[in-house]
Amino acid sequence: MEWHGYWVEKKNILYYNYITDGLLQNLFINYLDDVMKADMIRWSL
Repeated sequence: MEWHGYWVEKKNILYYNYITDGLLQNLFINYLDDVMKADMIRWSL
């Protein structure tokens, strides 16, 4: 499965927008505490 994405920071929340199978989806991530977790989620997609 091909996918790619980008980070968007808004109001102390880090949004990871990623595209998979042609669909735009969002991961909503707490800006400080869950950044590493977010990275793990990203690489597990």
